[in-house]
Amino acid sequence: MDTNVKFPEYVVLVDAAFLQSAVRDVRRVMSLRLGRQLPLLDLPMWLTCLLLDAGVRGADNEVQILLADSDGRQGAWEACHPSTPGEVDGKACRTALGELSFSIVSAEGLASSQNLYHDLMRLVLNDASVRRLLLVPAPGKDDWQDVLPQMQQDLGLTNQDLAERVCLFSLEPPRQTLPCPWLPLVYSLAHVFGIQEDEF
Repeated sequence: MDTNVKFPEYVVLVDAAFLQSAVRDVRRVMSLRLGRQLPLLDLPMWLTCLLLDAGVRGADNEVQILLADSDGRQGAWEACHPSTPGEVDGKACRTALGELSFSIVSAEGLASSQNLYHDLMRLVLNDASVRRLLLVPAPGKDDWQDVLPQMQQDLGLTNQDLAERVCLFSLEPPRQTLPCPWLPLVYSLAHVFGIQEDEF
């Protein structure tokens, strides 16, 4: 993996497994609970919500969206729109916050999804020009208490560096305190699915 890659100021690193399973499951469960079919998740709109939650403001930002897919699958993200990796890879779109550029990163089975995700995270954090890295790991991954301190030591980052540069998003809160902010995903998903506050 090229360690000299340069990134824009904002990067969102999403494990494709989150789009392939967690989004589908949340949509199915909430549709059953509310008694109505929820719309597909508008991917650019949802990513914009994450950026807003992470404190990104302005209209001319450049944002790199990295989708880590260890298996190189071209299967559908059945609860999302766009619904396949091929529809977004190498593409860009304009949002209220600026331009989102999409890249699918695959190890084609040469690395586990966890290792690929951690390698990409290390690569992004190694670029000092990145102001904010938003992390959306695969569902059920809770090894951050071990991974972040080791990465912090390897890259020579301070606690303040991680606190200012990294935001972790997940459906469930981490079991232990992390050296970076944790933000819940449920609100951004609910907003894009059209779920009202009084329906929770």
